[in-house]
Amino acid sequence: MAVTLADLAALLAGTTIGSATTPITGAATLQDVQAGQITFIDKVERLPQLKAAAAAAVIVPEGVSCDDKPC
Repeated sequence: MAVTLADLAALLAGTTIGSATTPITGAATLQDVQAGQITFIDKVERLPQLKAAAAAAVIVPEGVSCDDKPC
């Protein structure tokens, strides 16, 4: 069952950047993420890895920008 990025943001008391209607079908680590899944980065140094990831969206620390994926 897919939920939207907006649904997850509401559960986490977060905000969305990009399409809040992005469907999310699961979650995985940055190394294992597949299309439709959400991942996270905990360090700005991992942003270059994010560009190659198939993630539908990403959770990032406040103040960090993720240019090519909804976050």
